[in-house]
Amino acid sequence: MIQVLENYECNIRLIHERYSVGNRMKMPRNLIAKAVFGSGDPLFYPMQFVSSLGDYLRDNPVSPTKIEVYIPNETEQNQVVKILDENFKGIEVTLIEKGKLEITPEGVSKLAGLRKLCEHVGIPLEKSVAIGDSIDDQDMIEAAGLGVAMWNAPNEVKKAADWITRSNNQNGVSYMVKEHFRKQQRIDFLRKIKID
Repeated sequence: MIQVLENYECNIRLIHERYSVGNRMKMPRNLIAKAVFGSGDPLFYPMQFVSSLGDYLRDNPVSPTKIEVYIPNETEQNQVVKILDENFKGIEVTLIEKGKLEITPEGVSKLAGLRKLCEHVGIPLEKSVAIGDSIDDQDMIEAAGLGVAMWNAPNEVKKAADWITRSNNQNGVSYMVKEHFRKQQRIDFLRKIKID
C-alpha cells in the first residue's frame, strides 16, 4: 500500500503508539505543519522522516495503528481513495478534512475504542463523555452519554454533539470539564438545550 501511495505527490505518515515515520516531501508549509504536528500528538513523540517509506518498511517492518496521507491535489486524492478501496481489503479510508486521508484497519474507530474502554472500566456507554473536533469523532460523540464537540469541529460534528465547547486554541476541553462539573447539569437538560 505504501508503494502505491508513494507514486503520488503526497505526504505519508505511519502513526504508531510510540512514534511516527513519514516520507520527506516538498509541500506547502501549512500542510507540512499539519502533517508533522497533529493536535493529538504527545509533546515528546519521536518523529522520523525518511526518503522512501517503502525501503524503510522493508528493513524495519512496522504495524502502524493508522496511516495519515496528505494529498493537496483533489483529483489525485480521489484516485488514491478509489485505488485503495479496489485493491486493499481490511482497511477503511476516511476523508478527515480537505487534503487529509486516514487509513485504519477495518473496524478500528474511536467509537470502538470508547466501547472497549467503557467495558474495561465497567461503565455503560451512555454514562461516558466523549470530546472531539474531527469528522472521525462524530460516531463516538453521538454514542456517548455526553457528546462534546470543539468549536473548531466541522458542522456535522457540532450537530451530533450535546455540547459545543471552546476551540482547541481556547482550552475547550478544560473549559468544558470545569463548566460541566461546576454546573452539574443532567444530560436530559443538556439534550433539551441542544442547538441544531
